[in-house]
Amino acid sequence: MTMKKLFFTLAITSAVVASRAQSEVRTLSITPRVGTIFSNISNESMGLGLPGNLSKGKTKVGLWAGADARYQATATLAFSVGAYYERMGCRYDDTDLTRATAGKHIAFKNNYFHLNYLGMPVMAHLYVAKGLAINVGARVAFLLSNTMHSEETSVTIGEDGSYTYARNVDVLNAENKFVEKTDISVPIGVSYERQNVVLDARYSFGLTNLYKGALDKKCKNRGVTVSVGYKFDLTNL
Repeated sequence: MTMKKLFFTLAITSAVVASRAQSEVRTLSITPRVGTIFSNISNESMGLGLPGNLSKGKTKVGLWAGADARYQATATLAFSVGAYYERMGCRYDDTDLTRATAGKHIAFKNNYFHLNYLGMPVMAHLYVAKGLAINVGARVAFLLSNTMHSEETSVTIGEDGSYTYARNVDVLNAENKFVEKTDISVPIGVSYERQNVVLDARYSFGLTNLYKGALDKKCKNRGVTVSVGYKFDLTNL
């Protein structure tokens, strides 16, 4: 391919891509959003009372809500900064007593770990088709609170295989003081806009170890967020 043909091809491609953008250049907009975050913590586990009986962290569902401000820098490229409430964490299995021997055991149920953050993502949005953008950026989140929850009860297994549960249930609602106050991650995803309604899906790769040095578990937050928002154009700068 000659340089002339290459230049012509690139020019045509650039024109087609530019025509796909939805927002006018130099437009500032605000987009409130609400959605769901499916989160987990890598390498996280909880002991369930029996020797060797561990439950790895399982995906839990939480609320994700807030807003972002977006600036349309060029026909195909926009930038945004946001502020969001994020309920992340994980859940754990109940104690499995199906293989336990006759006798008295401790069982745990309704086990979960809540992490409440104020997340502030800074994103770049590249429009690749009409209304469709690929999004990538960085997110810094500040821990608002965290709660470890578990319900513990005594269970007696009879020789005949019967189960007798104690009436008293001890409930744990405690803060984990080893959790870091800030969390950094890389979100990447796609969004689609039509008539100012914005659908967004992103996966967040955690970079920060969740726990301070006293707990060397190398655990990191993971999350898939699905949200819907409505974009309000404010001004043309």
